[in-house]
Amino acid sequence: MLLIYQYTSDAMFKILSDREVLIIGLGGRSSTYKLRGLASITWLSIDGKKTVPEIINTVAERGRVAVQHWPQLKKDVESLLIELCEKGALVVINS
Repeated sequence: MLLIYQYTSDAMFKILSDREVLIIGLGGRSSTYKLRGLASITWLSIDGKKTVPEIINTVAERGRVAVQHWPQLKKDVESLLIELCEKGALVVINS
């Protein structure tokens, strides 16, 4: 089964003073995280429809990642998605 991620209502992405930030915990105590480079592209690639491999391909294309770096990119994106789930910014929905 391929995983699909979507945002939770507790997460918000904003651009503040040339910084891209993710705010988690809108309903109560919140935490703010800076997203840079490929992490920002990953967040913006999540649409509730794309599977993880599709997200990775989107990040690779938009980030202009060389093919030889795709194995590391795959690990990094998968780790980020898991971390964002653990922090409450994303949920997994089945495909």
